[in-house]
Parts: sequence; structure tokens; C-alpha cells
Amino acid sequence: KVGGDGKKSHLESTSEDDDIPPVSSGTIYLDPQSPPSRHCDSDVMMIGPSKRLGGCADPTLIEGSICDPMYIPKKASAVGKVNSKPFGGFGGSPRSGEDEDHRNNTQWEVGAVSNCGIRSANEDAYLVLNDLLGEPTTREEDSTSFFKSFQSHGIFAIFDGHCGNHTARFAAEKFPSILLDESTKDNFFTEEGIRMSDDQKIHHLLESVLTRLDREFCDMCTANGRDWDSGATALIATVIGSTLAVAGLGDSNGVLCCALRTDRDTEEGGWTILEDYHSNGCNTNHDVNVVWKEVVKTHSPSREDEKKRIEDANGWITTETEISCSQIHRVNWDDYDVIDIVGRSSGNGHAEVGRILTISRVCGDLAVSRALGDREFKAAYNIIHTGARMDEEKSAVEWESDSILMKDRRFKGDLISSMPEINLFNLGEGKIDEFLLLACDGLWDVMDAIDAVRITRNLLFDKGFSAKESADRLAELAYGLGSSDNLTVIVVRFHVEEKRE
Repeated sequence: KVGGDGKKSHLESTSEDDDIPPVSSGTIYLDPQSPPSRHCDSDVMMIGPSKRLGGCADPTLIEGSICDPMYIPKKASAVGKVNSKPFGGFGGSPRSGEDEDHRNNTQWEVGAVSNCGIRSANEDAYLVLNDLLGEPTTREEDSTSFFKSFQSHGIFAIFDGHCGNHTARFAAEKFPSILLDESTKDNFFTEEGIRMSDDQKIHHLLESVLTRLDREFCDMCTANGRDWDSGATALIATVIGSTLAVAGLGDSNGVLCCALRTDRDTEEGGWTILEDYHSNGCNTNHDVNVVWKEVVKTHSPSREDEKKRIEDANGWITTETEISCSQIHRVNWDDYDVIDIVGRSSGNGHAEVGRILTISRVCGDLAVSRALGDREFKAAYNIIHTGARMDEEKSAVEWESDSILMKDRRFKGDLISSMPEINLFNLGEGKIDEFLLLACDGLWDVMDAIDAVRITRNLLFDKGFSAKESADRLAELAYGLGSSDNLTVIVVRFHVEEKRE
């Protein structure tokens, strides 16, 4: 996140991706005699419990794990200008042998895509896991997991890397196992010693997992001759029973779209009514409002609370402005949807060509204020002024970074935080949950949330696209709007069972 648009550089346009070999067992390929679809020769569809890593963590594009010795050299993990094949799958079906009365069941269809865009390398990674307990394990303690009480448990995550792909790959690889491990620990008690509710447990789990993920990665960055200084934003959605929990670090974001009865208060829940929609979505009752909301609040150094936190740590914020004219020659004026979006954005939208951009940076460097990795900006992984390594518990002690930009300055506390902000949503409960859209900032840089909602509903409900086709089309539109970043999109279409009285 160090270029004018928050990343490293603006580079040449991508060429068409090469053919990528099939992934693994459980993969279904389209019949060559069937009618052509959007990606007839490159579709990957997985049915049932399945796990998919995409982007720079795609096992069809890379070899082994980022933890392997072959990746110790800083540049050894670069994947170049590659695109992951669009992925689609289903999850949330009741597990065999499960007591039907355990918890409410949520089912979904998911689609994901990660494209390099105009960058020289794809540093985004995504993770889709449709059944956390479907993962093979030899650990006896996993049988005590908190998730055993629920019929549905899925993970949908985007890790947007910067200054290398190490953090994004590590997070995509390790998040499921760390989550499962943390879920077996019997530490779900409040400070008052009261056992947590399920929602409190989910919140606690996500905080614990992301803190541990960050700690383990930052420790690895200097182990065995490594000199990694990369980082990654994180956007993680988990479906656990009928609870959707979304944790955010950085500038990736998402929207949740629902159909809500007209007698429900939309303002109280922070929902925005989608005006003048034409499709009726997945419901047949016209006496509803289609509503949407952003699932997290992004972390920019310009956010008042983030700015105060950074300045209290003796850091500083720089700002710069630029006019977004560089994408003019890349806008696809032959795409009707692109023209429609640009037309609606005239005056104040993200797709407006020539709008003035203001970019804020932590200590003149990073354009996000929270992330995984980025050890040079975190107290526990740097040097206190006496020359001794600082312990995690001593975050109030002054420390120095070996970064050239921050040389000869002492800090107190983290400049870049790894503490996520987490929001919980109850699926069902008097509304019809239609879909969840997650995307890296490569999409949000050129598309407003309301446009993303309108387009996704149109793709799913009017045009009859699958979740996979919808994710692919959204990435295509962002590219057509002139996005200068990697493009990673996940679309989750919900099918929620009614709650029993």
C-alpha cells in the first residue's frame, strides 16, 4: 500500500491468463457439449464440504506452503501476472448424524475470483471453506470444538497483500487451523468470570485468531534468515449457525443485502433502503424493502479515531492528492454497465473519471492503519532504545523502527494495529438474507457500495447468474472502470431456513 492508489505501482495491462491445470478431487468440469457459459473452459465447481485457496495462494499456481524454506528469499514467492480460475461451491447443508434441533441451519452458494488486474503480480489471496469441521484432522481435541454445536460453519476471507504476498499467503493457509485450534480452548469467560454467550464467543474467537495469526507471522518474518516486511489487510466473514460475523482490518469491505418487511425500522438497524429496484430478488412478497449495509468500517489513517491512535503513539499522518485521470484510457466504454455506473457517479461517485483523490499515509508510507504483518510498524517486533528486544506486554515502552522513513524517532504503542473490528448479524429473524458481497479495495476504488448492490442483485436475480459468475462479472466491471489494483471478489448467496418456534 505504498503507491498513489494505496499500492506499489501502476503497471502495464494484464494479458489473458494462461490455462491452469485442474485443482483436485471433488472437482466437476462442464460437459464440452453443454451450452457455452462465461468461462466454459475454466470453470471450477466444488459441491459439498470443500476448501479453496485463490489468488497468490492458489495451489494450482504455486508450490507448497509459504512456510517452506524455498520461500525464505524475499522475492521467491512472487507469482507474477496470474489470475485464479473462478470458483463456485455450496455449503451449509446439515451434517450427517447431526441432531436437527441443535441450531438453525444456513445454506449458501459461494463464488470467488482473484485477478491480477494491471499489476505486475497478484498479491491478493482468498479463502473459502464451506465446512470447517470437514477438514481432515488427527487431533483428538478438535472433537471439543465450539463449532460442533452448529450445523453450518463457513469461512469467506480476502487477504489483500502489500510489499509482497507473504502475509496474504500465510493468512489464507493458516487461518482455518488456528481458528479450529482456538475453538477447542475452554477460555470463553468474561472478565467477571461469566460464561460467554455464543455471539460473545464468536467475537472473542475472531479477535484471538487474528491476533495470534499476526503474532505468528511477524515472528516468522525474521526467522531462519528471512527478511520479510510485507503486510495484508484482512476481511473475514464466518457463518456459524445463523450468525454472520465479519472481522475487518484495513480497506477491504463488503455489503450485506436483505429483504426486510416494510413494518421493520430500517434506521434502527443502520440499513439503507435500495430505492427504485426492479427485481424482486429471492422473495415473492412485494410488501418488503430491499435494504443493504456495509459490513465493516474501513481503517484509513484519515479516520479520526485512527489518526488519534497513531499520533498518540508519536506517529504522524501525511496526505497527498491526485486526480484520477490515469484510468481514462483503460475505461471500457463498450461495456453498457460501465457507462451506466460512470453516468450515475458523475459529481461524487467512486467511478467518476477525473475526481480528486486524497490519500492519507501512516508515517508517509502505508495507506491503511490496521493490517496483518507490517512488523516495522509494531512495537513488539522492534528495538527499544536500550537495544533489547521488546516483549509484547511492554507496549508502553518506547521503541524504534529500522525503517528508513521512521529513523531516529521513538514510538509508544503500535502504529499499525492488528486488532480487528467485528460486526455480528443474525441471519433470518424477520428478514430474507439475499447475499453477501466481499471485495478488496480494487473494486471499491471504482465502485460505490450502492452500485455494487444494484449490480449484484441484477446479476443474481434478473440475469440468473451463479454466485461464481457474479463474482467474475464484478471483477470484470471493476477492471473496465479503470481499477489499478488486484481484484478479488467473493459473492455468497444465502438460503436461510426459517427459525422454529
